[in-house]
Amino acid sequence: LSKCCFNSCSALTSITIPASVEEFGANILDYCGALETITFNATKVPDEFYNKYYYSNYPLHTINIGAGVKSIGKNAFAYNRQLLNLNISTDVSDLTIGPGAFYNNRSLENLTLPKGVTTIGADAFRYTDSLRTVTIASGSQLQTVGEYAFANNPKLQSIELVNAAMLTDIPKGLLNSCPQLTTITLPDAVQTVGSGAFYDTSSLTELICGKELLSFSTDGYLFGYFNNNLRKIVLPGANYPFKANHSLSGGIVLYVHPDLVDEYRSTNYTKNYRIMPIGQQSEYAVTTAA
Repeated sequence: LSKCCFNSCSALTSITIPASVEEFGANILDYCGALETITFNATKVPDEFYNKYYYSNYPLHTINIGAGVKSIGKNAFAYNRQLLNLNISTDVSDLTIGPGAFYNNRSLENLTLPKGVTTIGADAFRYTDSLRTVTIASGSQLQTVGEYAFANNPKLQSIELVNAAMLTDIPKGLLNSCPQLTTITLPDAVQTVGSGAFYDTSSLTELICGKELLSFSTDGYLFGYFNNNLRKIVLPGANYPFKANHSLSGGIVLYVHPDLVDEYRSTNYTKNYRIMPIGQQSEYAVTTAA
């Protein structure tokens, strides 16, 4: 498609990019002020393809990503603030969602990531102000998520990270400033959790970690100072993950692997918290098995 080929098509409401398209010129959809639906079937969505930084009031409300798409470029659909529907084919495979691909799309409420999504770039869904749920398909092949990918989403209530069974790293700021999240469950494969990953998740009451966890961030900013409601962290792994003081609430209970109870109770970073062996019946209800 040549440069500016659909430029200023003011009556255009819908467009389908076929799988046969291999090259894209710049600004092919500039000034298409009535465009409501984009269906994309070509292999690669170019960087900045329909970034509406200067025209965020444009009415695009539906994006359909076809099964043959392999990558969605950097800031490809950023600032489409009227976007309501992002439909990614359940048949996609090895799909990479680039940095900032859907940044600042403030009307999107629900997001479903099929199992064929393997990579999500930094800031990809940051500032999607109306986003409430992120569904990650069972059997997900998601392996890499960039920094702040889901940060600054004030209405986000649930994200099914536990289904991302191949994910080994929770990056810096992943869920930073998501104040309506109450529970976060990490998949067993996660080994590291980065700085500020859960910073200012002020409604968070429970964090359930996986068995392979090796370390939380070393700077003490995993939760920040706005997580006073956090009451329970489940740590079933055989490794002690604390490398810094994370200023947890005094009322918190850490449910830990039975073999590590003494280490948790004696190490400076955790000795002032209540430590309970997973599976032991006591005054504190234990609902998770090691």
